[in-house]
Amino acid sequence: MTRRRAFTLIEVLVVVAIIGLLVAIAAPSISEARRISKRTFCAHSLHQIGVGLESYLSSRGKDVFPYLCRMPSYAEATTPSGSQRLLSLPEGLAPELGAKSKVFECPADIVTESPMASMDGPTPPVPFGPRVGGRWFDSEGTSYEWTEQANGLHRRTKKVTWRDIPIPLKDLPIVFDFEPFHGTPRQRGRSNTLYADLRVVTD
Repeated sequence: MTRRRAFTLIEVLVVVAIIGLLVAIAAPSISEARRISKRTFCAHSLHQIGVGLESYLSSRGKDVFPYLCRMPSYAEATTPSGSQRLLSLPEGLAPELGAKSKVFECPADIVTESPMASMDGPTPPVPFGPRVGGRWFDSEGTSYEWTEQANGLHRRTKKVTWRDIPIPLKDLPIVFDFEPFHGTPRQRGRSNTLYADLRVVTD
């Protein structure tokens, strides 16, 4: 009867080292795949929001963009009828997309900056902004910001001014990530944007 040869300690250590090396090599690829997957899911959600906006414009809005607040914390704003509470993006599109639609939740949503760091222009502090490490969705009910400059614009408007630069209406970003959730500042594809012509672009 022959005895089976056991692995030596050196052989076991070599195998463990090889497995560790393979994991170290594969980890960045797995991380990048997850980042791209979340970014793609987010872009699909923005596309669905665009479908909801198209439905709104074609029926309720009569080709005029809705009056919405940039985020629920800024519900009070001035409208043509005076100062009143504006609906948030999820509230405004609830008839088209559902009151509790998951399309407003980005899977990569996480607060990495102070609540006002990603906002432009003179804006008061967020009354109940999310804490760093939390999620915008948990605080605001959406991971996406609405551009109030689109409020009341007719979809056939030719030109608008964005950050002091005249641009065609189709190039106006109207819904976008609160923060660049999908990468570092120098990384391509770090945020998704829905434009006024309802196309989604990964910036």
